[in-house]
Amino acid sequence: MRPVCFLTHTGNPGSVRRYLNTSAELIARGIPIGFIDVDGGGTAVLNQEVARAAVERCWLEEAFVSAGTPSGASRPIVPELPGSDRPLFRPAVGSLNFDSTFGFSDTLAGLGFDGSPLFARLLAGHAETFLEYLSVAREVLGRVRPGCIVFDLCYTYGVAALIEAAREAGIPTVLMQHAAGVNAFYSCLPDMADRYVAYNRYNIECLARMGVPPERIWLTGAPEGAPTARGTAERAEVLRQLGLPERRKIVLVALKPAREDFSGALRQWNSALLDAVEEVLLQDGRFFVVVRRHPSDAHHPSGAALPMSAETIARFSENLRITDAEDPLEPWLHAADAVITLRSNTLVEAVESGVQVFLVDHRDTDGWPDWERIPAFISVPPAQTREYLRLLCQDPPAEPRISPDLRRRFIEQFGLNRRSDSAARLAAEIAHVIAVGL
Repeated sequence: MRPVCFLTHTGNPGSVRRYLNTSAELIARGIPIGFIDVDGGGTAVLNQEVARAAVERCWLEEAFVSAGTPSGASRPIVPELPGSDRPLFRPAVGSLNFDSTFGFSDTLAGLGFDGSPLFARLLAGHAETFLEYLSVAREVLGRVRPGCIVFDLCYTYGVAALIEAAREAGIPTVLMQHAAGVNAFYSCLPDMADRYVAYNRYNIECLARMGVPPERIWLTGAPEGAPTARGTAERAEVLRQLGLPERRKIVLVALKPAREDFSGALRQWNSALLDAVEEVLLQDGRFFVVVRRHPSDAHHPSGAALPMSAETIARFSENLRITDAEDPLEPWLHAADAVITLRSNTLVEAVESGVQVFLVDHRDTDGWPDWERIPAFISVPPAQTREYLRLLCQDPPAEPRISPDLRRRFIEQFGLNRRSDSAARLAAEIAHVIAVGL
């Protein structure tokens, strides 16, 4: 049987976890699985997440394929399973070497779409580069011969080339978007997949604006398994690991990406938020602050720098924890009494968990859902961040409370809607496409 191939690129841990959950269900149906690592960025995260996944039976088969190691060398991309003489992955079958950080959108903004000869030459250069990638993509798919391709973004050279090569070859394509799914940004993109995975009503609204008919949308919820209930036992376990007493207040602070290839404004927003947290919460001394680094910083050199100075970290070491970028979010949500976040998917997961959420809102709404439609969180203007943090310091806290009904409506509209059978439902849809076609 021809394999299902998942495209990995920058190594987003959340996407890889969803891929692996769906892979386990497909392998249980006798369908082999392959990974095409588009730019080499997914290899380290695959190593990490395969080791983390509790589904060893799925990896006893030599069912995985990798193409696109950074060096072009032919090698396994995941170590052998302990106690097994069978590798998890076959050696790499080719090289895609897609690694471009060219800021095309910034260039377009600078040119102002004025139709200048410079713009024409720039566009021609991009077209020429894309055709080079397309040539490699055709060769790789011709060798791997997948029965279906699953991807989670479409606007890099490598992934776009593989999508086009699959379209040419009649290979079905499925978009399983990362984070909280397809958002308004996609309304400016062409209809690029044969099938789309939706997690909520908002995803379906955005896909409809793209012109995608309902029969090509699979509403499955995010394939991550049902969320663990947020209860006393889960909180107590996190507190035990941190060595904290039960009555200690924990505030989770979620940051934007710190990578240099992202906008510098994001790093400035991180710094401003952390300055306020240090001044109000850490100086207060009653709170334990967990600073969560953005997952896209994982395994990226420019995202490796700590978001606070070594002096600050040392000074508040008893009241402060900075997570690794790839750490799962859910355990911290179990323990948190409040979440302070910039505009990111953390807001959605925090609302789903039932914790109180403060959004420090810089109005970076381009492409983000209109969450304010169902305000199951407290929106805080940046200039008033310290004022709202001081509300947390009152005893009892003076922040307003969100009704359960408002949370429920927000989750139905914008949530991940994770279910224990989400991965199985998605795998069944993919298996049907492979068996009978589109």
